Amino acid sequence: MRMFPFLLVLFLVISIPLDVVDGCESDYVRLSVVIPTSQSEGVGITNYGNGDVNLKEYRLSDGEGTITFTKSIILSGRSTIFLLKSAPEPWMMIDNYIQYGDKGVVCKGFLLRDTGDDVYLYKGEQLIDTFVYGDESNRNGWDGDAFQKIPKKCYAKRTSIIDTDTSKDWEIFTPGRSDFSMTGGYECEITPFVFPDSKGIPVKDVVYGTTSRIDISTYLLSEPGVISSLLHALSDGVIVRILLEGSPAGGIPLSERIAMSTLVYHGADVRFIISDDGYKRYNFLHSKYAVIDEDITIITSENWAESSFNNNRGWGAVISSNEYAHYMRSVFESDFNGNLDIRSFKELFPKERRGTFEGYIPSNELFPSYHGRATPILSPDFSFSAMKGFITSANERLFVEQLEVEYDWLDEDNNPLSWMIGSKADCRLLIDTTFDSEFDSDEKDGFGIRDRLKGSDTIAVRTSAIDRMLHNKGIISDDGVWIGSINWSNTSIHDNREVAVIIESKEVSDFFAKYFIDDWGTESADDIVITVDVIGELKNGRTIVIDASGSYAPNGSLFEWDIDGDGVIERTGRKISIDLSDSTYDITLRVTDGDETYLWKRTLDISDADMDVFPIPLKYIPIIIICIATATVSLLHRWKCK
Repeated sequence: MRMFPFLLVLFLVISIPLDVVDGCESDYVRLSVVIPTSQSEGVGITNYGNGDVNLKEYRLSDGEGTITFTKSIILSGRSTIFLLKSAPEPWMMIDNYIQYGDKGVVCKGFLLRDTGDDVYLYKGEQLIDTFVYGDESNRNGWDGDAFQKIPKKCYAKRTSIIDTDTSKDWEIFTPGRSDFSMTGGYECEITPFVFPDSKGIPVKDVVYGTTSRIDISTYLLSEPGVISSLLHALSDGVIVRILLEGSPAGGIPLSERIAMSTLVYHGADVRFIISDDGYKRYNFLHSKYAVIDEDITIITSENWAESSFNNNRGWGAVISSNEYAHYMRSVFESDFNGNLDIRSFKELFPKERRGTFEGYIPSNELFPSYHGRATPILSPDFSFSAMKGFITSANERLFVEQLEVEYDWLDEDNNPLSWMIGSKADCRLLIDTTFDSEFDSDEKDGFGIRDRLKGSDTIAVRTSAIDRMLHNKGIISDDGVWIGSINWSNTSIHDNREVAVIIESKEVSDFFAKYFIDDWGTESADDIVITVDVIGELKNGRTIVIDASGSYAPNGSLFEWDIDGDGVIERTGRKISIDLSDSTYDITLRVTDGDETYLWKRTLDISDADMDVFPIPLKYIPIIIICIATATVSLLHRWKCK
């Protein structure tokens, strides 16, 4: 059964119009960039085909003015040319351009309004592409609502080769943002830990033991033990580089300025990412990670500040892997060496005083380590798709702890909350309400999410009752865990620099699941996870396995099973098997932990459980036939183009 979705996707991919993707249609020119909010305003045109085209055959219009070409300008296949009012500003990061008036490019009244406009690309008299944005109401060749207003120091960029003349073909793009790809993950050793229980000792001990270099990228950094460990590293000749957010909420704290001044005095290279006349690659540098020497990476959900280490509920991991560290160091280099929005500490705070920090003594406390596979996750590069895959893959358990959840996601259908609601796993969402009140007037908070989802039969939601801020952004999906800085908000996913990791390890996932259950609060046997799998055929039927191994009852708890509803215990143990004879079973599990006894009851209907003889449901056969036919036509068309 699991093979069918893969086959369906494969058929659909084959069925994509190959003439467009492969450039069989050599003359495939489209608008690809629109830049209205700049003195150097203009457009980008891309030839997505393989062959050369002469722009003399084309013209542009904004409904009032035009751009025409009086001389031959050859645009080769798979290339882009920018047509600009004047030389590009530095933030635009454009080199292949022609100014209006040069090389036969004639502009007559073509002017892009900041608030909204329409742009048309013609070949002769044929309209071949349209882009509409902002408050513009003209819809010639455009389908649906206009694309959003384009912010200052950004531009609209085409994301789809397949042109639908709708907003979904476009996105807001900020030049200078990274474009890293998701990897397949790296084998590694993982040391998991939680805040505040660990007091951040794994972070401080690893930093203290740095031997060659350490790169830190975090929203806030002032924790005294970390600063002392960094000073120790500097005294040993370690190269220390630090990148911080230049405009955190409430401003840069005095404690951080004093700490950074002290580190800079002793040789650290400290920089801030900060807005430059409206240009900034990311809304916020909100990451919390470090790359140490050549093989260690630390990822946390918590800022590296004293209150965060000692008070907040959060998760963290020390990851030992050369490949993982190499990937994350390339991310750090990309952010640290920006030339437009990076300022040194001395440039911003030339006279800040230094502080005195008591020397840190490593604890040498042992934290358990486990083998697993770690995949780095980045916002805004690809965290959205990565999170979707991670959440929707859950079959057994999907546990989430979040500082915040975008309230509007309740009314949308393609976001982490909707993926969670649609899951068939045991879904639980725990939300922080530290700054909320049961009686406040703002419904868009943890209580609002909880109240809207109350009574849901697919997801259980609780507001945090723990005596600390639930600052976490963690997800447990079966035997995988997501750790990092990414809040459940549109800004965090699409506009911030955020860093997270997916760790594939049952031991690590179970480690965090135990803390999750403690935070959730064990109130009933609903907190016992039961999985049911049909595992094979027997001569006189089949065998069903009932598995409570995912239970969070303590070791030593007694598991007793009544499998036919007669009140008599027939089996004991966390996992049992039954020879099937009936289609339904009234099953009761009694779990005894000391003086506490919990009952779990369920009627299991196995009449339709994985009993298809034909591996693909019959209802999908017409879809497959259509896909095969479409793929065949596309392949024949591709062959003819050659």
